[in-house]
Amino acid sequence: MISYVDPLSKDGLVSKGDDLRNEWVKYLRDGGVSTEHLDHFLGGLKKINQFDSSVLCTGHGGVLVGNIKEFINELIDVGVQYRKGVSDY
Repeated sequence: MISYVDPLSKDGLVSKGDDLRNEWVKYLRDGGVSTEHLDHFLGGLKKINQFDSSVLCTGHGGVLVGNIKEFINELIDVGVQYRKGVSDY
């Protein structure tokens, strides 16, 4: 779960942070963002992805380095799939 006291990546404060990336994907896939806020959250991710960034300061722990656009795209895809799954009920 992602919270205000998130641990740093096992690789340190500034890293690729695969473990943190996986936690973010899991958080989103498991409904960590409420459906009423999901569109706003995804819109924010799309805005972030307009930049050609190589670093992402998460604000909740580590600083992620490398493949940021791909990571954000993955989050967007997971969020869209989650929203689709929820709307099927």
